[in-house]
Formats: sequence, structure tokens, C-alpha cells
Amino acid sequence: MHRRYRPWHYANKVAALIRAAGPELTLGATWMAGLPGETDSEFEETLELIRTCPFGYLHLFPFSPRPATIGWAMHVQTPVPAAVVENA
Repeated sequence: MHRRYRPWHYANKVAALIRAAGPELTLGATWMAGLPGETDSEFEETLELIRTCPFGYLHLFPFSPRPATIGWAMHVQTPVPAAVVENA
């Protein structure tokens, strides 16, 4: 949500960590599904990034709108149907 980096930035950082720490490194990540305003293409781009990174674990959770936040305003404008989030 309004991040200034793209998936390739993240992939480059992962590669640098592995080069620096070696193959014993275990990477974990947190992924939020159902972000308001995210296109299907952006969602697929994220899935591809997850598939290509050597994660040892993932923390997956659905977006939950919090009143008086940018995310709430985005949710009000373009909510993601619960069925879509559940199938992510």
C-alpha cells in the first residue's frame, strides 16, 4: 500500500542476503491478502515473487480495515470481496 519499491527490489535484497549469509539462511515473510486497490495483475506478480524466493516460512493473513487509516479509506472505495481474500 503506497510502497516505493517493486517486487524486483525485494528480490534483489533477498539475493544480497543469501550472498552475504550463505545458504544456511532461512527467510520468512509476512504477506497480506486482499489489499484494497490491488489489481489481479499485482496479486499475480506478488504470487510469482513468493514462488521464486526461498522462503522457509510465510505469515499469511487477510487485510483488515482499521477506521481512520488510509487502508480504511481504500477499503471503503474499493473493497475486496471476502470470497476473493479467502481463496488467495
